[in-house]
Amino acid sequence: MIAVVEYTPETAHLMRSDYAARRAKLYAVRKEPEAPAPAPAPAPVVAEPIVLPPAVVHDAVREWLRLATPEAMKPAAHRRIIDIVAEVTGVERMQLLSGRRMADIVRPRQICFYLLKTCTTLSLPLIGRCMGGRDHTTVLHGARKIASLIETDDALRALVASLTSRIQAEAA
Repeated sequence: MIAVVEYTPETAHLMRSDYAARRAKLYAVRKEPEAPAPAPAPAPVVAEPIVLPPAVVHDAVREWLRLATPEAMKPAAHRRIIDIVAEVTGVERMQLLSGRRMADIVRPRQICFYLLKTCTTLSLPLIGRCMGGRDHTTVLHGARKIASLIETDDALRALVASLTSRIQAEAA
């Protein structure tokens, strides 16, 4: 319920005191009732010791993973192929992975695409990620271009054959 009080200039002091009283009531600090004291902490419960299973023989797991993982899927295979192509062609590894499109860099990069596609089981998107974040269609185009050039260019055929034999020799 709201009370309506009509103030006149003569009763202005009433208005001020009424305002002050309402404000004090509105913003008064309310004292919360005191909370009861916390209960004492329960005594710690001593649990039975945990018996751990026998430790896994890490060497046996590593050996099983080595035998179960095909050679082409091991993480270093793609890096080693890129390094071999860089070494043989004389182009630095970082240039093969860069975005530069000069002809003397593009051809070795496409050779990498071709070798990664034929010598490993990596997917085209994964090859693209390994080769500097390229799209899978770029990888496909480069690999197909080298495959078609191998049929006509004897020097390129010999280069790719020597690279393939070197990669297979290192994998063995």
